[in-house]
Amino acid sequence: MRHALLEIARKLGAPTCLLVFNMSLQTCLERNQHQARTHRIPEHIIAYQVQQVPQVLLSIPHEGWDQIHIFDEHFPAVEIDLLPS
Repeated sequence: MRHALLEIARKLGAPTCLLVFNMSLQTCLERNQHQARTHRIPEHIIAYQVQQVPQVLLSIPHEGWDQIHIFDEHFPAVEIDLLPS
């Protein structure tokens, strides 16, 4: 999916920024349980995604992103607003 999104951005001439959440499985499961949404992500999907992070961290520097930001448990939670005010 990352590659497809990167290609779309390139075709549009848009800058690219990748956000990676490098969190432990325990942290992901805890945050999933505290979501206010009605549909939580199944635990097996979260476990699979967490398992993929080490490989992702090795490959992303070579993918061509303009910016890469990696968040982990050592940083406080941040709120990212993608909608214009």
